[in-house]
Amino acid sequence: MNKFVILGCGYLGTNIANYIAINDSNSEVFVLGMENEYINYLNENISFISKMIEQISDDDLELFKDAIVIDAVGNINATNDSKNGSTVFLNNCASKVNLIQKLNGLDIRRYVFLSSGGTVYDDSDVPHKEDEKLNPKNIYALEKVFIEDYLKIYGLENEKFSYIIIRLSNPYGGITSKNKKQGIIDVAISKIKNDEILEFYGDMGNVRDYIYIDDVAFYIYNLSIMCEKNDIYNVASGKGTSIEELFDIIEQVYNKKIQIINKHINTINIKTSILNIDKLKAIINSKDTIDIKEGIERYLKK
Repeated sequence: MNKFVILGCGYLGTNIANYIAINDSNSEVFVLGMENEYINYLNENISFISKMIEQISDDDLELFKDAIVIDAVGNINATNDSKNGSTVFLNNCASKVNLIQKLNGLDIRRYVFLSSGGTVYDDSDVPHKEDEKLNPKNIYALEKVFIEDYLKIYGLENEKFSYIIIRLSNPYGGITSKNKKQGIIDVAISKIKNDEILEFYGDMGNVRDYIYIDDVAFYIYNLSIMCEKNDIYNVASGKGTSIEELFDIIEQVYNKKIQIINKHINTINIKTSILNIDKLKAIINSKDTIDIKEGIERYLKK
């Protein structure tokens, strides 16, 4: 029997926890985090523990011992700049370092860190591989790279500590908050359904790799129990879609126009970001990812 402890009860944590609870009835699933609206959507077989991550201590040995810990705690907001987000960045990095050290002392089976495949790589028309040089261009990506690098060093110094790094592209779908402000697909669909105006910041020609949340959960679950220790995997669809194409698909599915106001901001623009998933498929090659049009059509069934 596997035991999973999901840190964070937000969009990612809730959807991943539900997937595991529904698809692996032999596993124990715990979600640890702050109380919020997502608690209402947790599967009945999931145990929720209301506790701040900073409150984890030696008293939690029984919960964490031999558990696969999936860290889905929210980090710094992707829209923060270095001037306004520096204090949050420093606090988050320190908090994550303390968390990793605590978890090692609690004899966990494995730590799964959810990094960002969409921001840590450079701008390129060629799909990114896990072994290429990273080039973070904002403070959100810098935080992810810092934690990745710390994990690599900590893993070398502590042989018994096992981790995997998931570089995740752009997830969408599944259980989402009505107040969700990140994730262009979720936000755009919410706006079109409610006849509201979408304030869009960016370039309509930007190409991104979108992956449905059920596929995210499937791959994270399987990697966490199957892959070698201390490794890195891109989790994505491996396909690129421009913002313009994305909006066209949403309009086709809903048979109405998105009301858009283009807001231009001075920021470093990553034109194209697609992830290479050959390494992922070499470990788990049992399914194709959900096509983006099919994924968007699933919103109609909610």
